[in-house]
Amino acid sequence: MDALRQDEEQGKRALESLVDLSHAQAQLWKDHANFLVKIVADIMRTKEFEQGTRSQATEVVLNLSEQMPATMRKINEMKTEFFPAVVQLIAECEEDMEAWAQEDEQATESNAH
Repeated sequence: MDALRQDEEQGKRALESLVDLSHAQAQLWKDHANFLVKIVADIMRTKEFEQGTRSQATEVVLNLSEQMPATMRKINEMKTEFFPAVVQLIAECEEDMEAWAQEDEQATESNAH
Protein backbone atom coordinates (compact mmCIF):
# COMPACT_ATOMS: atom_id res chain seq x y z
CA MET A 1 0.00 0.00 0.00
CA ASP A 2 2.78 2.44 0.86
CA ALA A 3 4.59 1.69 -2.39
CA LEU A 4 1.41 2.29 -4.36
CA ARG A 5 0.80 5.58 -2.60
CA GLN A 6 4.34 6.77 -3.31
CA ASP A 7 4.42 5.78 -6.98
CA GLU A 8 1.20 4.33 -8.31
CA GLU A 9 2.61 3.65 -11.78
CA GLN A 10 5.45 1.56 -10.36
CA GLY A 11 2.99 -0.14 -8.01
CA LYS A 12 0.75 -0.95 -10.95
CA ARG A 13 3.68 -2.61 -12.73
CA ALA A 14 4.36 -4.61 -9.56
CA LEU A 15 0.72 -5.73 -9.54
CA GLU A 16 1.06 -6.79 -13.18
CA SER A 17 4.07 -8.87 -12.18
CA LEU A 18 2.05 -10.42 -9.35
CA VAL A 19 -0.68 -11.30 -11.85
CA ASP A 20 1.88 -13.05 -14.06
CA LEU A 21 3.46 -14.78 -11.08
CA SER A 22 0.12 -15.90 -9.67
CA HIS A 23 -0.75 -17.35 -13.07
CA ALA A 24 2.57 -19.14 -13.61
CA GLN A 25 3.43 -20.18 -10.04
CA ALA A 26 0.31 -19.92 -7.90
CA GLN A 27 1.61 -22.42 -5.35
CA LEU A 28 4.18 -19.86 -4.20
CA TRP A 29 1.32 -18.02 -2.50
CA LYS A 30 -0.26 -21.03 -0.81
CA ASP A 31 1.06 -20.23 2.68
CA HIS A 32 0.52 -16.46 2.32
CA ALA A 33 -2.64 -16.26 0.21
CA ASN A 34 -4.73 -14.93 3.09
CA PHE A 35 -2.32 -12.01 3.55
CA LEU A 36 -2.29 -11.34 -0.20
CA VAL A 37 -6.10 -11.37 -0.35
CA LYS A 38 -6.25 -8.81 2.46
CA ILE A 39 -3.77 -6.50 0.70
CA VAL A 40 -5.64 -6.82 -2.60
CA ALA A 41 -8.93 -6.00 -0.86
CA ASP A 42 -7.33 -2.93 0.74
CA ILE A 43 -6.14 -1.74 -2.68
CA MET A 44 -9.58 -2.34 -4.17
CA ARG A 45 -11.25 -0.28 -1.43
CA THR A 46 -8.86 2.67 -1.80
CA LYS A 47 -10.69 5.16 -4.02
CA GLU A 48 -7.59 7.34 -4.48
CA PHE A 49 -6.05 4.69 -6.72
CA GLU A 50 -6.84 4.67 -10.43
CA GLN A 51 -9.50 2.24 -11.59
CA GLY A 52 -6.86 0.33 -13.56
CA THR A 53 -4.74 -0.17 -10.46
CA ARG A 54 -7.69 -1.42 -8.45
CA SER A 55 -8.73 -3.77 -11.26
CA GLN A 56 -5.18 -5.07 -11.61
CA ALA A 57 -5.18 -5.96 -7.91
CA THR A 58 -8.41 -7.89 -8.43
CA GLU A 59 -6.75 -9.91 -11.18
CA VAL A 60 -4.18 -11.27 -8.71
CA VAL A 61 -6.87 -12.94 -6.61
CA LEU A 62 -8.85 -14.05 -9.66
CA ASN A 63 -5.78 -15.79 -11.08
CA LEU A 64 -5.08 -17.49 -7.77
CA SER A 65 -8.70 -18.60 -7.62
CA GLU A 66 -8.37 -20.20 -11.04
CA GLN A 67 -5.03 -21.85 -10.26
CA MET A 68 -5.77 -23.13 -6.74
CA PRO A 69 -9.52 -22.99 -6.12
CA ALA A 70 -9.58 -25.33 -3.11
CA THR A 71 -7.05 -23.23 -1.22
CA MET A 72 -8.82 -19.98 -2.03
CA ARG A 73 -12.20 -21.35 -0.90
CA LYS A 74 -10.72 -22.07 2.52
CA ILE A 75 -9.39 -18.55 3.05
CA ASN A 76 -11.66 -16.64 5.39
CA GLU A 77 -10.47 -13.29 3.99
CA MET A 78 -12.20 -14.12 0.71
CA LYS A 79 -15.55 -13.77 2.50
CA THR A 80 -14.65 -11.04 4.95
CA GLU A 81 -12.37 -8.84 2.81
CA PHE A 82 -12.33 -9.67 -0.90
CA PHE A 83 -16.02 -10.13 -1.74
CA PRO A 84 -17.11 -6.98 0.14
CA ALA A 85 -14.38 -5.06 -1.70
CA VAL A 86 -15.62 -6.42 -5.05
CA VAL A 87 -19.17 -5.32 -4.21
CA GLN A 88 -17.92 -1.86 -3.23
CA LEU A 89 -15.94 -1.57 -6.46
CA ILE A 90 -18.92 -2.60 -8.56
CA ALA A 91 -21.33 -0.34 -6.70
CA GLU A 92 -19.26 2.82 -7.03
CA CYS A 93 -20.71 5.38 -9.35
CA GLU A 94 -19.43 8.48 -11.01
CA GLU A 95 -19.96 11.44 -8.71
CA ASP A 96 -19.61 13.98 -11.47
CA MET A 97 -23.07 13.95 -12.99
CA GLU A 98 -21.90 15.69 -16.18
CA ALA A 99 -19.20 13.06 -16.77
CA TRP A 100 -21.73 10.32 -16.05
CA ALA A 101 -24.23 11.88 -18.47
CA GLN A 102 -21.58 12.10 -21.21
CA GLU A 103 -20.61 8.45 -20.72
CA ASP A 104 -24.27 7.44 -20.79
CA GLU A 105 -24.84 9.51 -23.94
CA GLN A 106 -21.80 7.96 -25.65
CA ALA A 107 -22.96 4.46 -24.72
CA THR A 108 -26.43 5.16 -26.09
CA GLU A 109 -24.97 6.48 -29.34
CA SER A 110 -22.66 3.49 -29.79
CA ASN A 111 -25.55 1.07 -29.12
CA ALA A 112 -27.70 2.85 -31.71
CA HIS A 113 -25.10 2.22 -34.42
